[in-house]
Amino acid sequence: MNDVEEIQQRAEELLQDPGFLYRVSAVIGSLGVVRELRNRLIVFLATLTTMFHNPVSVLVKGRSSSGKSNLLRAVLKILPRLMVIERSGMSPKALIFGEEKLDGRVLYIQEVRAVAVAQMLLRLIQSEGSLTYERTSMSGPEPGTRVKRRVGSPVVLTTTTDDRIFEDDETRFLSVWADESAEQTHQILRAKLHTESQVDRVELAAVQLAVRVLLDQKVKVSLPSWLETVLDHMPGDVRTRRDATSVLNILRAIALTRYFRSGSPKRRKMEVDFSDYAVAWCLLNDALTHSTSDLPIATGQVIKAAEAVFGKSHKSVSADEIAIQLGWKKATVYRHLNSAMELGLLSHDGKSRPNNEKRFTPTGVKRNDFLLSPQKLLEICPQLQGCKYVDPITGNNVVVTREQRTAASNKVRRPGGLKPKWERLHLSTRGAGQHAAGVRLTRK
Repeated sequence: MNDVEEIQQRAEELLQDPGFLYRVSAVIGSLGVVRELRNRLIVFLATLTTMFHNPVSVLVKGRSSSGKSNLLRAVLKILPRLMVIERSGMSPKALIFGEEKLDGRVLYIQEVRAVAVAQMLLRLIQSEGSLTYERTSMSGPEPGTRVKRRVGSPVVLTTTTDDRIFEDDETRFLSVWADESAEQTHQILRAKLHTESQVDRVELAAVQLAVRVLLDQKVKVSLPSWLETVLDHMPGDVRTRRDATSVLNILRAIALTRYFRSGSPKRRKMEVDFSDYAVAWCLLNDALTHSTSDLPIATGQVIKAAEAVFGKSHKSVSADEIAIQLGWKKATVYRHLNSAMELGLLSHDGKSRPNNEKRFTPTGVKRNDFLLSPQKLLEICPQLQGCKYVDPITGNNVVVTREQRTAASNKVRRPGGLKPKWERLHLSTRGAGQHAAGVRLTRK
């Protein structure tokens, strides 16, 4: 088998692999992105929304040297070259008089400040999908005007070092934050020791081919009625109107990635299902919750880890247990534990213990997550029957079900194919007061 045949065969396997997103993420990682597991997939899925009305633009935020541009450039490498328009800056009217087609394209702007003089027109092209510009003309015997029109709504990818940009621009982007933790810095430093290429050229070419095939499909992806429950539980802020559109289009993009696994590839219609929502929640909830609240992402992760440990033991939780759950250093966990207590989301039990060990308990105060968890949605919507999906972050196979039986652990099969084992996420209703949500998630 020559390289071309191997690439084609692997691309076909990839398009039918339930772990498609996990494998795409692995290739992006091999192109130089350290961790940033959610962000890399959010950006990738946003690029697939070029196929839909109101495509999703992404703004990567973080301090200088946090890896924002590196993340975007790595994702762009798996897209067809002709799909990407890259700009370091723009003159005030460049978007009006440019000749390149914008529909179905990704416009990568290296830094959002670089197009400050063209920001109004960029804003309009994102929201309206067209620009109409009238200018004076001195040609001919009499002065007059000419109208220039440019149509198309690209996915815009860009970066900023600001926590917030001008509100009219902020709401037109899905914001994600680069990981600035000490752990991330040390992981990046360790990666510098391995200077040899980590890229599997055949796998990279297979991903590029698979992405091109997906983008060539003219598929209508519809939305199920049960998503009304999700929308009803979103925050009531005006900004949610645009963020909800981003969520729905990311859902469509996730559904598109299973197009070749969902029956005959000749059909041109498919519907978002519960497994698509579970994947979207895994990727989007933290970023959207952070965008609409003052809760730092890392603090939210510490709270969720404390709730998970507490849900298993029903005892107060130590910083060591949270650190193990997250894979973080204890000192980092303590910083965010203090923030969580200040916000009233965790409480300290106040008891004296050997080595001055402190233990914490979730208060049950609602954190106003942007999206309902799959478990909560399954509890609310009786028409949903649970689902199986591959966690795009870990590669683990997961089952979400109402059944009450022992959860089976798994490890990922990747790529090449061991028979998958399924991790089972169970819902069991419990007495009031045992858990704030009345639902327990078990994962053993």
